Amino acid sequence: MPDLKVDQRAQYRQLLQEFKPDSGHLLAALHKIQHHFGYIPPDAVNAVGAQLRMPAAAVFGAISFYSEFRTTPPPEVLINWCSGPACRNKGGEDIRRVIEAVLALPMEANSADERVGLHLAQCEGSCEYAPLVWLRYRDGHEDGPDAVLVAERGVVHGRLKVSDAVALARRLKAGDNTP
Repeated sequence: MPDLKVDQRAQYRQLLQEFKPDSGHLLAALHKIQHHFGYIPPDAVNAVGAQLRMPAAAVFGAISFYSEFRTTPPPEVLINWCSGPACRNKGGEDIRRVIEAVLALPMEANSADERVGLHLAQCEGSCEYAPLVWLRYRDGHEDGPDAVLVAERGVVHGRLKVSDAVALARRLKAGDNTP
C-alpha cells in the first residue's frame, strides 16, 4: 500500500519546483498549492518553506494574513461575504448577521457536513451591487477544486435585502446549491 504522505510530499515538490528561494515567489507558490488541492494542507506549509528556504512561521504568517487562502478544504458552496465599505454602508452587516443566524454558522466556518461555508472576503470592486455576497462552488470547474475560485469570483448575489439573504441562506441550508 502506498504511503499517502510520501505521495503528497512528492506532489508538493513537483508543484513547487519552479519557485526559487529569495525570489519573492511566496504568494505564487501558495496559490499554486491551493489551486491544486482547493486549500493549503497543513504539511504544505513546511514544503513551501523548504522550497523557498523560509521559516514555516513566515509561510503561515502569509497564509493567515491573506483572506483568500484557506487551510481547510472548501465546502461544496462557499458564501463570500463582502466586507468592503460600500457593502457595509448599505447594510452588509445585517446581511452577514442574518446568514450566520439562519445557517447557525459563524464567519470563517463550514457546516458540519461541509456543504456550506461562510467566508470574509475583501471587496472585489462590485460596489454597484452592494451589499453583496458571491457563491463559489467547490466542484464547479474541470481544472481543479480551486479553479473556479481563481477563474471567476463566483455567482454574485447583489443589492441584497435582509429578506433576500434569509431566503438564500434557507435555500442553502435545505441543500439547494443551485447557482
